Amino acid sequence: SARPPVRPPARARRRADGRPHAAASATSCEVEVSARDERHMRAALELACAAGAAGEVPVGAVVVAADGETVLAGAANAVEATGDPTAHAEVLALRAAAAACAREREANEGRADDGVKAEARARPHAGTWRLSDATLYVTLEPCSMCVGACLCARVGRVVWGAPNPTAGAGGGWVDLLGAARGDPAA
Repeated sequence: SARPPVRPPARARRRADGRPHAAASATSCEVEVSARDERHMRAALELACAAGAAGEVPVGAVVVAADGETVLAGAANAVEATGDPTAHAEVLALRAAAAACAREREANEGRADDGVKAEARARPHAGTWRLSDATLYVTLEPCSMCVGACLCARVGRVVWGAPNPTAGAGGGWVDLLGAARGDPAA
């Protein structure tokens, strides 16, 4: 079995140049960020700006499929608008992404195409609520509830834009993502 990746030092995880940094998920730990990551983070930032304009805490989230291009869902915080304390951007985006994947599976079930069946065998969790091939981009380090949602949805990778030292659960306040990886330093 593969050993979990080594967690970089805390200062290496915080980018001084303001660019988003990739956070550790249950399966990966990265420090460098690609142009693709920046593009998707900009989409999350647009959602965050809309949330702020609507009187919400300005957080936006985007879920991207394994191909790195297909946006499965995006959402902004909606706690105030809904009166639901769990209506964080991450949770809403994960719910919408899982629903989109389920709709895709239902649409493909009726197809008898051998190529579709072969792809389904190659990716057994495709079209389910399991988002193990997906990346979640979020403008603020997720809180413990949102990290829990990421772990439950089995999100393959989480990228956040700003650390959250008061409530972040990816290392800012507590490192639940590191603990999920089996990181002894978490």
